[in-house]
Amino acid sequence: MFRFDTSITWIDHSRREVNVSALDFKTLCLRYCSYFQKRSPEKICLFWEPSIDAMAAFVGALLAHKVPSFFTIPNLKLDPDYFAKQLAGLKHQNIWTVGSQLFETLGLDEIVEIIDQRPAEMPEQYSTDFMQFSSGTTGLRKSIFYSGSAVIEHNLAYASCLGLREKETIVSWLPHYHDMGLIACFLMPLQLGFDLVSMSNLTWVANPQILVDLLKKYRSAIVWQPNFAYQMMAARCSAEDLSQTQFISCAEPVFDSSCRVFEEKFNARVLGCYALAENVFSVTQASEGSCYRGVRSSGRSVGRTELKILDEEIVIKSNYLFNGYLSGEPSRIKDGWYHTGDRGALVDHDLYVFGRIDDSFKVRGEMIIPELIEAEANLVEGVKAGRVACICYGSSGERNDSVLLLYEGTIEERPLLARLRHMGVDVCSRVPENWLLKSSSGKISRASCRSKLIAQGIEC
Repeated sequence: MFRFDTSITWIDHSRREVNVSALDFKTLCLRYCSYFQKRSPEKICLFWEPSIDAMAAFVGALLAHKVPSFFTIPNLKLDPDYFAKQLAGLKHQNIWTVGSQLFETLGLDEIVEIIDQRPAEMPEQYSTDFMQFSSGTTGLRKSIFYSGSAVIEHNLAYASCLGLREKETIVSWLPHYHDMGLIACFLMPLQLGFDLVSMSNLTWVANPQILVDLLKKYRSAIVWQPNFAYQMMAARCSAEDLSQTQFISCAEPVFDSSCRVFEEKFNARVLGCYALAENVFSVTQASEGSCYRGVRSSGRSVGRTELKILDEEIVIKSNYLFNGYLSGEPSRIKDGWYHTGDRGALVDHDLYVFGRIDDSFKVRGEMIIPELIEAEANLVEGVKAGRVACICYGSSGERNDSVLLLYEGTIEERPLLARLRHMGVDVCSRVPENWLLKSSSGKISRASCRSKLIAQGIEC
């Protein structure tokens, strides 16, 4: 699976560049391999701060014939009780929890230390199978098993779809516990020998200008990001000509308004992609920025993937599709087709994604798609980008319910409502900073925000 032909540049919190050659990274991986070879558990869950060592530990576990995974690391916004339940759930599934010394107080099974480890011999064969956990704010995370052969086939198909050359540079701040960061910005580069420039998501969030400055240096790089990242960069970064960089938005949906603001400021082009962990990563990839109902095209099927729309729901079938969740939850696979739960439309053979069906709701007979309203709100000056949640508020049926927009920021409620009333919004309510709840992948959890609103007895 790995060519070990990838040089890695790590950007630390002080913006210092740490360069690791392909040979040095391979040696580090083999030191972790030596460590894991001496341990008997097969399934391993890594708790690690974003770093070169985190990547090497994951690869080292594969070389040692283990089945590794990354897990969301604790932060100030993560409820300690919730995290404790997740940890107990992992141990109940006989998954060995290990981590770096930074997480010594978590109660993991083992803290990894390789100071005295000699590199193992490079195995002639090794495991390419691994796991990933779903994002979420409630309940135990669903675990997905990845067949290495399916991942390899997917990555080759996706690289071909993108027209990637023999040597590329991928620049990323995405965490490895999410499929976008794990597949597109970590395993695919290692498999195909692309160079990688990487940093912690915390480093990027604190100063998104770092990414712009890096792209001035690595001009022909490829960058994958979700919607909110383009909004944040347009709001907080200085204008530069980034026309040589290939930008891909893997948000669902990909909002044309967000893309246009970014493109105008940076003289760049953003292409949409529809991706699911259940399909390794990519389902479709766009080659142009066509628009329908305010949403950009997510493109056409990648490789040996089929898709269709049934009752507005996107359903897919492919060679890369998972076989079900290891943790036992229903997989929504029927007759070989995976029912995604996402609302979409096919227009001139291109896929347009409109968000989760479960998040949509009717008020006064009108279908409300929260993602479209949130996208509009995110563009309003004084609204904190990515910190809005559109929910249905009320319990007397759709005729008496209200469309409520919760937001963080400085703008007053009345002028914001005036901007959004034409989209069906009844009430805008400003909440304190960091009040809104997000999943570990950075998406707003509307259901959790609504439950929190009700639990706190807040009247809007």
